[in-house]
Amino acid sequence: MRLFHPTFKWIIRKISGRMPPPLDLETFRPDAVNSILIVSSTAIGDTLMSTPAIRSVRTSYPEASIVLLARHRYRELFENNRHVDKIVSYHGGYKKFLQTVRLLRREAFDLAVILHGNTPQAVPLAYLTGARHLVTLPVEPEFAYLISNRNGDHSSRLPQHTIRQRLGIAKLAGGAGMSVDMELEVPPEAQRQVDAWLHGAVDISDPLLVGFQAGASKPYKQWPVKSFAELGKKILASSPRARVFAIGSPKEKALCAEVVRAIGSDRAVSVAGRFPLTQVAALIGRLDLLITNDTGAMHIAIALKTRTVSLFCPTSSRVSGAIQDPVLHRAIEKHLPCRPCIGKKCTSPFCMEQITVEDVFRAFREFGC
Repeated sequence: MRLFHPTFKWIIRKISGRMPPPLDLETFRPDAVNSILIVSSTAIGDTLMSTPAIRSVRTSYPEASIVLLARHRYRELFENNRHVDKIVSYHGGYKKFLQTVRLLRREAFDLAVILHGNTPQAVPLAYLTGARHLVTLPVEPEFAYLISNRNGDHSSRLPQHTIRQRLGIAKLAGGAGMSVDMELEVPPEAQRQVDAWLHGAVDISDPLLVGFQAGASKPYKQWPVKSFAELGKKILASSPRARVFAIGSPKEKALCAEVVRAIGSDRAVSVAGRFPLTQVAALIGRLDLLITNDTGAMHIAIALKTRTVSLFCPTSSRVSGAIQDPVLHRAIEKHLPCRPCIGKKCTSPFCMEQITVEDVFRAFREFGC
């Protein structure tokens, strides 16, 4: 289904004119909620940062059926989430839009909660499921008429950590509990497979396992390859127990291979594309430390209580960095040299070069490594 955005808006207005309007929050009765749709359908880190809000909703609706709409490429990471009864795949943009709507309409939702979703598709998709109440923040003006809290408190536009913003959305939906801890349950079989691989791949009994996440969802978040390589050399020289694993997706194989090649040691190995997502999480959970850009692997490590050194400049640790277990995490963040930052359009993030190898190695040593 390929539509230009104005055409899409026009179609949704036509359809909504023939459907019952969403009910205002003033009419919302939590005791009448039996079926809930939660939308968190973008990246791995975004969905992990939604897990505290999902738990908050579950706390208030222990008997309700909760369906999570999650990105199809990442759904396996969340299939063991104890607060969700069912996961439906989201394929991105307009792809399979109508098919997804038809699938979700069968659930007869009383409530839809959009924690994070693609714009402009997320709100219309949730509305078209037939949910009688629909809440989200911030309220985007083009589809505000489709949500129940269109006239309410829109304070989530104020700068705050993403997890707290999503807990605020859950609160609108009657959610209880404000714990910021993210949740990720690694399947036991994935853990056994990774443990078996580590047993064969690591040649000493008491290794210091250090992960490098050199890639990111966009180039503007990436610390330079040369910096990761120099850091790897320093870590291996400082500790004979150290083993470095360059972690990445299949698309990051070349990047991770370049890092390992530049380190130039058989104690540094690329595992990019080697494991499915659940096993990547299992490996991250076994690391002593992950040194990472602001990306999904960072959030996996935080959720699994693996120590991290995270690298920020164009994005903010106060918005997407570690908020739970502060003793386990160090964020290295530099001031933006470009204002306004062009973010996703920047393919040469020299701002990340402000983070020095010494900065990161110092944080590595502060953990007693």
